[in-house]
Amino acid sequence: MKFSLEQLTVWEASPPEVVTIAAEAGYDAVSLYVQSPGYGIEVELDRDTPVRRETARRLRESGIRLQNLEAYVFLPDTRIEDFTASIASGAELGAASATALIFDPEEARVVERYGAFCDLAARHGLLANVEFIAHSKLPSLGAAERLVRAVSRDNAGLNIDLLPLIRSGGDPAQVAAIDPALIRYAQISDGPLKSSPERALTEGFDQREIPGEGEFQVGAFLAALPAGLTVGLEIPHKRLRDGGTAAAERAQIMLRAARSLVQLVKAG
Repeated sequence: MKFSLEQLTVWEASPPEVVTIAAEAGYDAVSLYVQSPGYGIEVELDRDTPVRRETARRLRESGIRLQNLEAYVFLPDTRIEDFTASIASGAELGAASATALIFDPEEARVVERYGAFCDLAARHGLLANVEFIAHSKLPSLGAAERLVRAVSRDNAGLNIDLLPLIRSGGDPAQVAAIDPALIRYAQISDGPLKSSPERALTEGFDQREIPGEGEFQVGAFLAALPAGLTVGLEIPHKRLRDGGTAAAERAQIMLRAARSLVQLVKAG
């Protein structure tokens, strides 16, 4: 199993720094934002900038792959053509996939636009994965699977993040039951099985837990994924960061934990 360092895990690091941190920690890949999620993360990879040029250099020299482009948010007024420059830029950097998040309530419009997004990504050789989130307009694994089947594009697939899976009432058994060919990417973290409304407001961006230290069935989730899949470690950890643990050390902690769980899965 290969692992990608998600930018959100070390969000205070610039894209070139994320690449270097990943290389020094022993990751296989990184995933970077080309559409800003807010939270102070600035995007400079969708055009020719010094940051983009330095990111390209470090990717090239380190051998780290750019796995995934985060995150293309679908709203009622979204225009797919507005994604063209960032998709092209990400493809030039070697990206393998791009992730769509659905916040448009009109189902027919979502199917049409996600299909167009898949076509745009395909022109640049990218997979176009969709990620479900409990509070979005695509709130469950079942809803995401139906959308992927509805667009009927070869490069359409699922990005399954364990946190939204748990928060939507799902579990690893549901992942094991679907067609593995639909699963193109996955992300892991850990946490409590029950989350308070207050925690839910910031959990995804700032309060995830180290794999193996919470109540999620992380090992079972990893076992349910297709063999050879790259898995993103998306684990922003407020307590560690606020306690002075540097981004590079946090990345190492998360990777060691994930690898330990993989060994436990292999051991049966």
